[in-house]
Amino acid sequence: MRTSGRPTSESKTADSKTALADRLSTFDLILADASASSVDDVDAVVDALRSGGMLIFDQTAVSAAVNGLEDISLAELRKTIFDHNELVVADIDWSSGLLIATKRP
Repeated sequence: MRTSGRPTSESKTADSKTALADRLSTFDLILADASASSVDDVDAVVDALRSGGMLIFDQTAVSAAVNGLEDISLAELRKTIFDHNELVVADIDWSSGLLIATKRP
């Protein structure tokens, strides 16, 4: 978002469907601070990023999974992100884990 030619920032705290509705190629940075089982549409999140934008998912270390459902959800989320053809992904083994991705131009 730009005002008078100067860059501005916008912070949103909301569920992804509300925050990203009709926001194609809008964001430079998206931090998905949620458990894997609550991320239901990775494509919508990626679509909201501008080319070159950064996407950060936390709580993504394999050791962060605490129960059977979360194990499955986390494995599916990790696979979806790593296999996404619009993302270049780094897996950071720190604390509860981070996946940091950049949207390809």
